[in-house]
Amino acid sequence: MAQKVQVLLTCDLDEEEVEAAETVTFGFDGSSYAIELCNAHLDEFNEWMQGYIGAARRADGPRRRARSGGSATRGRTGSGGDVTEVGTIREWARSNGFKVSDRGRIAADVREAFEASQK
Repeated sequence: MAQKVQVLLTCDLDEEEVEAAETVTFGFDGSSYAIELCNAHLDEFNEWMQGYIGAARRADGPRRRARSGGSATRGRTGSGGDVTEVGTIREWARSNGFKVSDRGRIAADVREAFEASQK
């Protein structure tokens, strides 16, 4: 005998049993949340959040697949620059009094100063 299980999601904010239109996930203060909202509450939530989203920046980066295989001696960095170019910028920055780490993103002001010096 087969069983058919049906799940009905209801709005978490409505006092009556109103069917949810969507499950909304969001983050706040380092925690992730999910809430089921009906159309009316979904519209309210989206309208309320737009003011904050408009002033905010995305904190999640692009999803990347893990690399498999050997290592590359030349490639691209996460900031879109060639690895050898990044090394050149780091070397120039250090010799011109900028503090830069051995790894990671190069600050925009350092990159801009380097580019200006090359003109």
